[in-house]
Amino acid sequence: MRLLFVLLAAGHVAAQGSSTLPTETPTAPNTPSDPVVPTPSISIVDPPVSIPPTDTPVESSSPVSSAPSSSSSTAPDSPDDDEFSVVSDTDVGNGVTADITPPPDVPTLDQHLEEQAANMPTETFDPETARSVAELESGYFVHFVETAPAPGDKQPLAIPDSASNCMAKRKRALNELMGPYDGVSGPVLQARQGAECNWIDEITIPIHFHFIRSAYKKAQPYEAKGMARLTEQMTYLNRVYNPLGIYFRAEGKGYTIWDPPKSGKNSNWTQLGKSEDRLVRWQTISNPRPRTDRLVVWVVNDLKGMDVLKTLNGYAYLASSAKKVGSIDGVLMRQGVMFGKGSTTLIHEIGHWLGLNHPFGKVVDSKDDDCKLGDGLLKTSHLSGLRSVVNTCSQVRCDGKTEDVYNWMSYSTCRGTEIDLGFTTDQKTAMFVRYMKFRKGFKAGDCVPRDPKRNDVAKKAAVNKRSAMQDLVDGKCPDIDAQVSIFLSQPTAAPSEDAAVSGYGGVSVVGFVGTLAIIVAAMLL
Repeated sequence: MRLLFVLLAAGHVAAQGSSTLPTETPTAPNTPSDPVVPTPSISIVDPPVSIPPTDTPVESSSPVSSAPSSSSSTAPDSPDDDEFSVVSDTDVGNGVTADITPPPDVPTLDQHLEEQAANMPTETFDPETARSVAELESGYFVHFVETAPAPGDKQPLAIPDSASNCMAKRKRALNELMGPYDGVSGPVLQARQGAECNWIDEITIPIHFHFIRSAYKKAQPYEAKGMARLTEQMTYLNRVYNPLGIYFRAEGKGYTIWDPPKSGKNSNWTQLGKSEDRLVRWQTISNPRPRTDRLVVWVVNDLKGMDVLKTLNGYAYLASSAKKVGSIDGVLMRQGVMFGKGSTTLIHEIGHWLGLNHPFGKVVDSKDDDCKLGDGLLKTSHLSGLRSVVNTCSQVRCDGKTEDVYNWMSYSTCRGTEIDLGFTTDQKTAMFVRYMKFRKGFKAGDCVPRDPKRNDVAKKAAVNKRSAMQDLVDGKCPDIDAQVSIFLSQPTAAPSEDAAVSGYGGVSVVGFVGTLAIIVAAMLL
């Protein structure tokens, strides 16, 4: 009985460590890819794209009641506060639009630094996840180099025979041991599934934009009546990503315009800060049925970063965070940079959403600290992070070569000026693997490379170690353990208020400990 009392008490104390329980995020359905639409057009008068009913966001013009949110703003702050409401198509067509043309999307260094801080992950992969990603990327990198390399490679890539033979032996050993992926528990026996698996060569991503006006019934975003801006953004997105085999398809009519509360202290949406309670609340209301494979883009009038005196153009949640952040998963943008032929910031942030890091690692002040950490990909993609050069066009790469930098994930002033040179094959590989692993999910028959000689214990982190993809290009068998170390050594930010609003932390563990204590005590009776 004494043991029972101790265990029950421990469970009670642990349970008091949290006042809320995390909500479970629905997993992405393993359905076949949607038909490819290279450059979808979004218009108020066009018929909506056919989407399954469960995917269609709330489109009613009546007030939308607030669903329970992890934000502290779960109820109106005063009797004068109204709820958010969707602007009807009629109001969009007849309403006043802003007449100020936004300036070109050319971020300053300060804006880049705020973006870097906003996108810093709060945690790294766990060792098992890191190993799985390293194995997948090694296999898919060889596949893409041989079948569909990205147009942005500095020079044609080739896998030397020595590395090809190594990977072929691993593939044979894996097939003999396990066979293709069964879509449920992992690889299955050859007798059940057949000999060859299907490589993922194309990804189609449903996308929906949410705009919120600066105040109730105020001017809509510039050129909102015909959504010309949005049509341009969609066309540009597909122009950039289609050569990689990544396609964006408008969900429903493609956008929703919202009015903020009519009155009260939350009625002024002229300016917002990252992860403000009211922002999180709006995101949660506008995305009540989150899907990890769907991209939601929220657009606000003005956005401030960690430094409230500095502007933040946009930020995204990384692919690996998808199931943890729930309804706020997606990209958040300042509307002023979404104008013209296309937003370089939006392209950049979607790269983060698909799993990419900055190719320079982080911005530093000293050469002694430079080139210590990249994005874990090829050395030809590893750029300098020196504050004095990171926001310039011509840069000296970490391998000593000078070039004009066009990479979309860089802070170069030249990014976007040569569209086809913006992504490389190693980046394409990372986007495909991380989207499929963390967002879409592999299905039966998909190729899911694994190392049949995998170790259970990762080696000590080696920050400046070559990547597994670099091993392959250099004719070596990929060092999976070293790649795991690179993943585990990626920098992280201290847990922020994002952790509170998205279910991070030890809430589920606490609840589990309390329940386990009761179960164990009962078994001992």
